[in-house]
Amino acid sequence: MKSIKLVLVTFFVIASQTLLAVNNSDDRTPAEAIAYSIQKLLKNPSFIVEENMDVTVKLTVNKQNEIVILSVDSKKNNLMVENFVKNRLNYKRIDGKPVQAKVYTLPLKIVPTK
Repeated sequence: MKSIKLVLVTFFVIASQTLLAVNNSDDRTPAEAIAYSIQKLLKNPSFIVEENMDVTVKLTVNKQNEIVILSVDSKKNNLMVENFVKNRLNYKRIDGKPVQAKVYTLPLKIVPTK
């Protein structure tokens, strides 16, 4: 009887841990959904990143769940980086639930790949 209880308790512990570990995209907040989509869209830049670059992006999301870039500011006024961010993000769709129209300010750090 003890072994059956032990097996059942073990099963329920493993099952509950598995359910908690599942990352459901529907559980993301709007800001997390935007950040996740932006992270995917900005992978593999078309230029060589030699040093860390800090960029501040102001954006909103339209009714079609597309990112609309309002402004891009880099600390060193690097036009190449600003154009890269605009081209990669402007009017790209966000995965998941529709996001409410609101202005988001997002700090980005572009780091060199090793």
